[in-house]
Amino acid sequence: MVNDFGLPAGTRFDCGLTLREGCAVDIAEGAPVLRYGEVIGYAVSPILSGDWVDEARIRMRATWVTRQLTEHSPGTRLRAT
Repeated sequence: MVNDFGLPAGTRFDCGLTLREGCAVDIAEGAPVLRYGEVIGYAVSPILSGDWVDEARIRMRATWVTRQLTEHSPGTRLRAT
């Protein structure tokens, strides 16, 4: 990933890696978005190779806490499952 203080887009390393700016591959709507091999969310709409990916373009994964909050009515005590 390219940034303002690093190497420029298009820099190619001996191992074959080439730095890009933005998304490395096309991502379909609803498909998982990976960062460093981990799912960080799901595409809200198609994201094309080279597009910038930010929080507005992905639906974040639900955590245990958010699942508990959406499954219980207000005032219900949260419990470990």
